[in-house]
Amino acid sequence: MYELTGKQAFGVFFVLFLLVASPAAFAQSIHINLRSNINPSPGTNVYSDVVAEGNYAYVSSWHNTSGVWIFDVSNPDAPSLVTHYNPGYTKNMQGIEVLNGVGYFADDGGGGVHIVDLSNPVLPQLITRITSAQGGYNSVHDLTLDGNGHMFIPNYRVNDDVQVWNVANPAAPYLEMTLTGTDSLSVHDVTVDQPHNRLYMSGWGGTEDIWDITNLDIQAPVRLGSFTAGLHTQDVSATQDGRYLACPRELSSNGDVRIFDVSDPANVAMVADLTEPGLGIAATSPSTSKIMGNYLYVAWYQAGLVVFDITDPTNPIMVGNYDTWPGFSYGGIGGGDGDWGVWPFLGQDRVLISDRTTGLYILDTTQVSSSPAAFALWFNPASLVGSFSSTGTAYIVGVSPSPDGMTVNVSSNSQAVPGTSVFIPAGAHNATYSQSTSSVASTTTVTVSASDGTYTATANLKLLPPTPSRVTVSPNPIHGGLSGTGTVTLNAPAAVDIPVALTVVSGSAAIASMPTSVTVTASLTKASWAIQTNALSVPTQVKISASANGTVRYVIFTVSANTPSSLVFSPTSILGGNSTTGTVTFFAPVSADTPVTLAVLAGSSAVASIPPSVTVPQGSSSANFSVVTNQVTAQTTVKISASANGGTKTNTFTVH
Repeated sequence: MYELTGKQAFGVFFVLFLLVASPAAFAQSIHINLRSNINPSPGTNVYSDVVAEGNYAYVSSWHNTSGVWIFDVSNPDAPSLVTHYNPGYTKNMQGIEVLNGVGYFADDGGGGVHIVDLSNPVLPQLITRITSAQGGYNSVHDLTLDGNGHMFIPNYRVNDDVQVWNVANPAAPYLEMTLTGTDSLSVHDVTVDQPHNRLYMSGWGGTEDIWDITNLDIQAPVRLGSFTAGLHTQDVSATQDGRYLACPRELSSNGDVRIFDVSDPANVAMVADLTEPGLGIAATSPSTSKIMGNYLYVAWYQAGLVVFDITDPTNPIMVGNYDTWPGFSYGGIGGGDGDWGVWPFLGQDRVLISDRTTGLYILDTTQVSSSPAAFALWFNPASLVGSFSSTGTAYIVGVSPSPDGMTVNVSSNSQAVPGTSVFIPAGAHNATYSQSTSSVASTTTVTVSASDGTYTATANLKLLPPTPSRVTVSPNPIHGGLSGTGTVTLNAPAAVDIPVALTVVSGSAAIASMPTSVTVTASLTKASWAIQTNALSVPTQVKISASANGTVRYVIFTVSANTPSSLVFSPTSILGGNSTTGTVTFFAPVSADTPVTLAVLAGSSAVASIPPSVTVPQGSSSANFSVVTNQVTAQTTVKISASANGGTKTNTFTVH
């Protein structure tokens, strides 16, 4: 939710480019050295932006804290807190500027703008305030100075208005005019490119308005054009020649930085889109940026400070990183933990950054370089079943050297993730490879490292043990009283013997016996077990579960009723007037005396007598009955049916 850009009265601007990635672990620093860190107010979500003038740095407050911390940074290796400007009625004093010994402190909690005498930073004195009583806004999220006696205040969260105050006399500010932008939501931040007399309004809904503010005191500003910079554009930074504009976007994830050619405000063209996965930075989004000379300094929340060489604004090269938040977190209100602000204008050897939780840092960036250095390692997926492969991406700061490229060596702290090497072609910033894994007995988090011999990047790869992927029963249906075979299949070979728990979830009356578990032997993926069913008079649906390593799979099958499986006659050809014996047989012994209905389906004239039914006694699987025939004048085929438990069998014999 932060807003700062090229809002320096210095008028020095250049292009921005930045990228970030997915969960990877960062080195603490690459090509950047820590000089000091001071944290006078330990806690979380304490600090926000940082600015400086002379030997003093000013760090603003955030999220239920208040005021501005003032530090003496004359010795960059040993900064000291000199005071905390903290009127009792302030809250979330985020957007701040200091120019010519006067501070302009925006209070987002309802206290308006504090104009403060900082001629003696140890004893800051309130000069005056601008609130609704003076025609201003009570809640001010950010503000910007142009170095020519003007202060610009967006009405963020309310509308597209931007007030222009004349502060040439800080003790007697007055509202000079109000400009209105074209964004669909509200103006989030304003940036002045003083050398080119341009004002940029960054709309929270994604619209960027470009204004000509030449001779602001005597000439009305003119809107030169508008373009879509993208949702939640934080602020912008202009190149020194004013041709390019860098627009970081603060999104809930995968925030990016877009670069536009604004040389013709009526026909703005995007020339680069810097996405988080492109550079391998794991964070929610960028917070803000500053440009000094040919370097772009980006505060990138959880990724810390990222520095780019923007000699060619269409092809920025990452040349340094210092991570103030070495853990990985999407936490924090309004963007995330980590680096909120950056101020490089005291010199490359004393760049100031402000971390939301850990305070003020002073960094030496004089060694930033395009020399390649292992920066980040990313896996997709980062959690997988052992024995499958993940796609790894190794990222570097700088570019891979020409003409031979470079190799990054990958190793891990587990045999389940074998080492390999990754070749990054000349001129590239990253390379992907296939990371093989082995099966594991239990969930295992493996630390994987990618090293160039000097710098090492690490990432975690979570390996999961095999789990059931499928359960089958054959045959389906199973005739009641007979047995079937259940089979469980794992999604990977077992690293060790894996017991799989078996449970009859429903339809247990149909199951005579079944084991409570089965073991998949190490190196295999399957195991089978026997299912003995009961003889049933009606079909029954059965549900069985198989569970292992926290995963449950189910199979539903049917145990059909115990019905006649065959009907035979002996003899099958008889002389009329004689009898034949019919035998009805069930698939399995019946569980109770079971009547079988007999019927003549064809050739009834040849049948003298047949019982209407025959009973198969409990425990038996068959019963006999006699069919007496009549004398016939022509050969006759007799067809008989035997029906029980919803099943029927038929057969024939011949009477001649």
